[in-house]
Order: sequence, then structure tokens, then C-alpha cells
Amino acid sequence: MARAEYYPGGSTKVVAVEGGWAPGDDGSTPGKIEGGVPFFNPAYNLDNLLFKHIIPDIYNVESSVYNAYYAKLWATMKLSDSASFTPQVLAAFNQETENPSARGLGGSDFQNAKLGSYMATEVEGTLTWHVTPGVTLDTIGSLVLPADSFDSLMEARANAAAEVDNAKYDSTPWAVQTRLMIAIDEFLK
Repeated sequence: MARAEYYPGGSTKVVAVEGGWAPGDDGSTPGKIEGGVPFFNPAYNLDNLLFKHIIPDIYNVESSVYNAYYAKLWATMKLSDSASFTPQVLAAFNQETENPSARGLGGSDFQNAKLGSYMATEVEGTLTWHVTPGVTLDTIGSLVLPADSFDSLMEARANAAAEVDNAKYDSTPWAVQTRLMIAIDEFLK
């Protein structure tokens, strides 16, 4: 993973670009694990939906970045003394396109899936309210704009989970969540 940040000042606190990569398993080499589990662990916070929830579920792994390249652009802008907004765009690409493998799912649905290198783009926005020093309330909206390879992976995962063909899945996943963050050290001073 590599990141570059720029601090322009004024109402824009930071503008940043980031890119990263972690390999996936090749289903044509059973018994050999090439996967990216040690590269990006679940604590790595890349986004709110695609790499945090969807990709780990597709591949049945606990990694955040798995079988993927990604590029991310974001900025944090001050809206007022107590509010800020962070928009971000994240593009995801498949590393293993010929024989992707998912642990614990037998791999046959995934090995039959023909993937392109481009997977999906996630558009995300976080509105942060700074309630008091050490307490923030975030509202996060996320929308995944899928490519054909994303649909192939989602269909294979849904079929494997339901043990049927043509299982239903959300072809344009989205999420809205709110989180309250409390920095305990602020109150222990």
C-alpha cells in the first residue's frame, strides 16, 4: 500500500490518493495457498462496504484486501467548526482473473467464473459531526457500481451459499450507517 497526501489549507483539510494490492488464491493449484491474508488484515480501514464487507464475504476470508488491486481518492473538507465531509472514490481490480479460489466453498463456482480485471467502483461519503472533543458522530453512505466481473463473483458466492443455481443477490449494493466514536483518552486527561 502507498499513500500520498496534500494539505491545501482553508476549508479543505486533506486531499489524498492511495493504492494497494494483495494476491488471491489460484484455484488451479489446490493445496497451495497464495492468498493475501497476511497482507491486509481486517483492521485495515479502506472503505465502508466493498473491501470491508463484500470482498471478505465473496472469498470467505478475513482479509480486507484480497485478490485485488485498488486505487482510492478522497478529501476531507471542513463545513463548519463542528462538521466535516469526506467524499471518496475507490476503484477495485481483480488480481487473479483466470481461476479465482474461495476458501471453504469448494472453488468450482469461482473457477468457472470468467473475470475481467476491473471489478467495481465504490462511491462513499462521510458526514462527521464533532459533538465535543473526543466524541464524533459519523453518517456514512456507500454505493458500489459493479462491473461484469463483480456480478460473476456475487452470483458464484450467492449460488455457493444457497447451494442452488441462479440465487438472488444485490447487483448494486449500497449502505448507510451511523457510528459514534468516543476517544476515551480525551476524558482521562
